[in-house]
Amino acid sequence: MGLKNAEIDEGYTTDVVAARQDLLMDVRDKLLFEPEYAGNLREKIPPKSSLQIPWSWLPGALCLLQEVGESKLVLEIGQTSLQHQNAKPYTDDLILSMALAECAVAKIGFEKKKVSQGFEALARAQCLLRSKPSLTKMTLLSQAWNTTLRMLVMVSRLKNLLKSLHLLAPWNY
Repeated sequence: MGLKNAEIDEGYTTDVVAARQDLLMDVRDKLLFEPEYAGNLREKIPPKSSLQIPWSWLPGALCLLQEVGESKLVLEIGQTSLQHQNAKPYTDDLILSMALAECAVAKIGFEKKKVSQGFEALARAQCLLRSKPSLTKMTLLSQAWNTTLRMLVMVSRLKNLLKSLHLLAPWNY
């Protein structure tokens, strides 16, 4: 049984790509062949064991969590793991995962018209990236940042234009 390969964000080390694939295969095997990890949904039996992964797989796990929309969990696990000595070799990938999670939080904020929350999340993402000089050089992130800012400027200009039109012709509303 082969697993679908999906592209992950540029900037992760090659170790993350391999760890992501290894983690997917390990979880698949455990769920298929070891019932204590899977439980039984039909009979409402929860899993008896939690999955333990090596530290080298943690960035891949955060990448997978990000892919399925678990941004808050990525931030919690990332923050906690950065405090452990064992996470030091994976700091860049952990911080990148957390920055991407903050970008996802920002996107949700903007979609819900909570612009200030979106900007706060983008500022946290930028702060995370600036904490590691090796991450500030990533072209994809700077392009995404610039595109996001351009879009926000356009939205702001449209809102201002609509406000001015409303002032000129209030009877249209």
